[in-house]
Amino acid sequence: MQLRISLFLIFIIICLVCGCTSQNLSTDLNKPPVVSEQKDAPVDLDNLLRINPENPDLWYAKADLFFANGDIQQAFEAITKASELSPENATILLFRAKTLIALGDKGRAVRDLYTVLDLIPGNETALEFLSSVQSNISPLSYIQVEHDLLIDPNSTWSAFNKGRFLYEEKKYSDAIPWFEKAVAIDPENSAAWYFTGSSLIELGRSIDAITSLRKAIVLDPSNAGAYYELGRAFEKQGNKTAAEENYALSLKINPDNDWARYVYGKNLAKSGDYENAIKELDTSLSRTPCQAEAWYELSRAYLQNGNTSKALDAIGMALQIDAYSPDYHTQYLAAQAQADPAAWSSEKVLAKLDSNPNNGTYWFYSGAIAYHDMRYNDALTDLNKAVTLYPLNAQAWYYRGMSEYELGLYQDALCSFDKTIILDPGNAWAYYYRGDILQKLGQCDYAIPYLSRSSQLDPSIPWTYYVKGNCYLNQSRYSLAAEEFDRSIDKYPCNRWAWFFGGQSYYYLGNFPVAYEYFTKALTFDPGNEEFKRWKVKAGAEGNNPDEAISYYNLTLPFGAGACNLT
Repeated sequence: MQLRISLFLIFIIICLVCGCTSQNLSTDLNKPPVVSEQKDAPVDLDNLLRINPENPDLWYAKADLFFANGDIQQAFEAITKASELSPENATILLFRAKTLIALGDKGRAVRDLYTVLDLIPGNETALEFLSSVQSNISPLSYIQVEHDLLIDPNSTWSAFNKGRFLYEEKKYSDAIPWFEKAVAIDPENSAAWYFTGSSLIELGRSIDAITSLRKAIVLDPSNAGAYYELGRAFEKQGNKTAAEENYALSLKINPDNDWARYVYGKNLAKSGDYENAIKELDTSLSRTPCQAEAWYELSRAYLQNGNTSKALDAIGMALQIDAYSPDYHTQYLAAQAQADPAAWSSEKVLAKLDSNPNNGTYWFYSGAIAYHDMRYNDALTDLNKAVTLYPLNAQAWYYRGMSEYELGLYQDALCSFDKTIILDPGNAWAYYYRGDILQKLGQCDYAIPYLSRSSQLDPSIPWTYYVKGNCYLNQSRYSLAAEEFDRSIDKYPCNRWAWFFGGQSYYYLGNFPVAYEYFTKALTFDPGNEEFKRWKVKAGAEGNNPDEAISYYNLTLPFGAGACNLT
């Protein structure tokens, strides 16, 4: 009887071992795990593990069973035990990556997959898993990077991730030596060659970048980003033909690369192909509408194509994103002059004033041109003459108020906007400016009625909600503030400050996950903004992203010199 039991146990162990080594890991990550019919198997496995707890195949079999029954956390714990017992078993590492992906921990999954590729270069299952997760990898953390370097300092991926971590912090000079170490360990690490080239471009070393990027493309011809960066490098070298070729290849591989599409469209416009330039720029902006440069180039293409109306719409969008770009103001005036030369051509307006210096309308035109040319003092001089000669011109008072606003003459501007409202009660922007000035002067109780009236007259103006949100935030009325910032973002999602102050509102409401997402969005517009970073890590520390806060504080509050010396 005892012999029969022993033979039975040996048979089960053999089956488990065979199951482990022949495990078929599905790469369809969207399908739910299939529930196993082996309901009583855990009892036998537990008995076997009590007999032989150091057998990685038994732990693998247990993990497989947990996963099949939908208990992903238990599966992860079991497969982790297997990997500790057999750290270079590619099959076990692949299964652990699968459980990590199911748990949403894509960063750690990628590390396991890279280890598999170090063990078995070109492993198809690992490559398929990587392609499934690389589009949405969590940011590297300081602890993760330093842990990998400490545990495996000679791994190409440990060095690469250190470089990538520094690259994401825009420390390009510091990142390059780590990428160089990565390719010294493994010359076929295409990602390291790619990031080396990208870093060199940021440092102005475009010739050296071309060499690195070409190596990246030889190793991985499907890397659309490498073609895009190579196009940038050639453009900086003045090689327009090579730049366009590489931008086109980048788009062919990845049609969703909106920056490549923008640059390609810009270059098409420069070559005179306005129709195709408009098509490329329109496509780019339909997906990423906050590119001021793309709106500017689109406006120029429309203007060259004779469509002044669309040119004005496009440059208006660029100015909304970046209100103080001289190039954008110049383009606005060029489009207006083409649309209505009598009112917007500086030469024609000055000629009219020479022949009729007492014409208030032409002084208004001259003041409006000066305002859009950002010559605010000249604008105010001309507009003073306009309202003196023709005091019922509501638009002249309005432009006078805007010129005073830009010069910081807020009390004078309040008067001008008041005159505008009296003459033209439907001017929503005049109400907005009056409310904004009162908010700047700390008089939110007076500002809010003007802002409310502005949004009643024209609900499409995003800035009324934004300024109103600031008022509520300053008054610690956080729920109202969050509502107003959300309305502003709905109308115009490109205002980084609406995202930032909206994030503060949600932070003070205790909704840390939403606050974190808002600060993250603000940083996409201004990645180097330290205030945005500080608030993001504060929200992360209070919410579900403490690792990012730890990384930030390790970078900004390093140990004192000699703190870890063993003396």
